[in-house]
Amino acid sequence: MYPKKFWNEFRLSKWRNSIFIGMSFDAVEVQKRYKGVIRKAVKRTSLKIRFLKWKISGDSIPSDIMKGIIECKLVLFDISPMGGKTATRNPNVMYELGLAHTWRNPEEVIVISDNVNDLPFDIQRLGVVKYDLKKEEQSIEKIKNTILFRLKQIDIREKSMVRKAAESLTLEAYRFLIKTKGLIEHDKKLKSSDKLLTIPLLLNLGLVELLTDGYGYGYHPTQLGREVIRFYNKPLEKDDIEKYKTLYKPDY
Repeated sequence: MYPKKFWNEFRLSKWRNSIFIGMSFDAVEVQKRYKGVIRKAVKRTSLKIRFLKWKISGDSIPSDIMKGIIECKLVLFDISPMGGKTATRNPNVMYELGLAHTWRNPEEVIVISDNVNDLPFDIQRLGVVKYDLKKEEQSIEKIKNTILFRLKQIDIREKSMVRKAAESLTLEAYRFLIKTKGLIEHDKKLKSSDKLLTIPLLLNLGLVELLTDGYGYGYHPTQLGREVIRFYNKPLEKDDIEKYKTLYKPDY
């Protein structure tokens, strides 16, 4: 599937407590790099691993990979040259890294390599974590510490986003969002003033999203919207979107 089309159709991140691993599927490389270093490093953190060598759904490998890049809290790519004397960087992994840099924030993308020579100029500036397969324990700790540091950066950014969104609300928008308790508000229940003033602001701030089932519209609090409700220590119900499986995003 073409990446832009995929992004339009699967834009909502599930933000699981997981990390996507992008690297060569070569059996030898998986054994010494993934099993020998990367997996051990991740296991020393709170994250779960999403390595699609063993989790491919049908023949839709590109879609599964793109979904993993979007859904996971962190993405990690090993761009080490592989292949012995004629070692090269895996072009598929480099392509996936490009998608991650397009879709994700800088602190959410970790790039590692056992060789930082002859890196493309654009990647050099992004900071590549160098590891050494001959120094396994040191490499494991280095990657683990990088993951933990990035998780702290993400937490700081997300808290800042929530605070900024909360402080941007008008009194009417605040009351509307709090009243939802994180549940879908259907269009038929809304007042005219909500439709004209409140909803546009909430949509613009990314606190609600518009859904429709062909019979009417509903405004669903996003994850950011739910975090703003939590920021104000107000009641928050379990997300009820699964009850409305016929709802879908308007295609415009």
